[in-house]
Amino acid sequence: MISVLFNNVQSTQDIPNYLLNKVNYKNILLIQSFNQTKGVGRYNRKWHSPKGNLYFTMIFNYKKKYITSMNTFICYLLHSYFKRKFNIKFDYKWPNDLYFKDQKVLGILTQNIIIGSLCTFKIGIGINVNNKIINTNFRSTSLSLILGKKINLLDLSGSLQKYLNSNIFIEFNNLSISNYLNKNLIKNSTSYSHHFNNSITEQVKVLSLNKDFSLKIRQDNLIKNISYGEIR
Repeated sequence: MISVLFNNVQSTQDIPNYLLNKVNYKNILLIQSFNQTKGVGRYNRKWHSPKGNLYFTMIFNYKKKYITSMNTFICYLLHSYFKRKFNIKFDYKWPNDLYFKDQKVLGILTQNIIIGSLCTFKIGIGINVNNKIINTNFRSTSLSLILGKKINLLDLSGSLQKYLNSNIFIEFNNLSISNYLNKNLIKNSTSYSHHFNNSITEQVKVLSLNKDFSLKIRQDNLIKNISYGEIR
């Protein structure tokens, strides 16, 4: 893993080309910053990024067969890490967030580019460590509030980077991961909205995570499966 730490950037997703050229198969380039002035979330939503939290983007080349499952796999890895490290059992909000008692702690943003037989994965991760994010769209908390103590950012970052570097290229089993995440899946119908073809946002009832990492939902009296990118 090649790790680059900045004090301040617009967004860790804006990776300079001279650094991108350092990425090879089975190698990870990680860009971390203590602060982001223009952090972004899904659909280009602004991601408030005060100092005291972890903000980083991982970029790596890997088999393109994982393009539809990598986002869920990263959520699984992060969930497993915090359970082992701090004995915290997060709730999983499909497709890319971890919550603690209805309060958001962690969010993921993925961007992928297919090049030949490989895919370039660019995965942004924001973790509320010592400060919770103030956002009118959701309630949030932080690791320090959950654990009742301030967390050393560099120690946490180093430990998490080592864990991800050791596990991100393993050949994972979709069924075992979906079974694991289903035990922690948020099934609150008010937490999800599905964007149908007519662009009208409707509330749905979450039923379960499927083996292919799509989501089984109930909309009115119909049971449907929706994939990543179909909800906001």
